[in-house]
Amino acid sequence: DALDYIGVDAYFPLTDESTPSFGSLAKGWLPHINELKLFSQNKGKDVLFTEFGYRSIDKCAGKQWLLQDDYSYDGNANCQAQLNAYAVLFEMCWKQEWIAGGFLWKWYEDSNAGGINNNDYTPQNKPASLLIKKIYSQYK
Repeated sequence: DALDYIGVDAYFPLTDESTPSFGSLAKGWLPHINELKLFSQNKGKDVLFTEFGYRSIDKCAGKQWLLQDDYSYDGNANCQAQLNAYAVLFEMCWKQEWIAGGFLWKWYEDSNAGGINNNDYTPQNKPASLLIKKIYSQYK
């Protein structure tokens, strides 16, 4: 009762597709949204994603904890997979009245971080950054 929100790290396994489609990502989100909604209703608190993000790499929306930990940042990048995953997260989750928003992982102080060949979580200097800017600019 002393908390304002239900904090959730939103790294749900959605699909094992290398470059996931909108449809498969949306289908993957449905059971998680339903479970989170029920939990939110039962507790009478909104959900806040304490952390969410996708690497720009194949299978970024699957079991992220099984992805190779090779953060060489310069190869095997899949910016389209990352963009698709973010697009569906915003489409499926942000319209839910019981989701309060969230904190994106990972954003660096260095404005030159990321880039299209970078396979890290950061969306900086990748196509996903334009989508994120568009989404968050709606909440000025």
